[in-house]
Amino acid sequence: VEASLKLIEDMKNRNFKHVIAFSEKDNLPAHNLLNKLGFEKTNSSSYMNMDVIFFKEDLSFLR
Repeated sequence: VEASLKLIEDMKNRNFKHVIAFSEKDNLPAHNLLNKLGFEKTNSSSYMNMDVIFFKEDLSFLR
């Protein structure tokens, strides 16, 4: 969690507006981590022959 928070903080300092992440559909620990970090589920799709769920965090609210 700490490394993820540092990465998000660095992205915020570089004026990123959004962060997009994805995880395999059945990877519940990754989903829980992304939710804990403030990401919201946006949609699901197929990526490189995997069923994945996409997440997004809006960094503009964190300024």
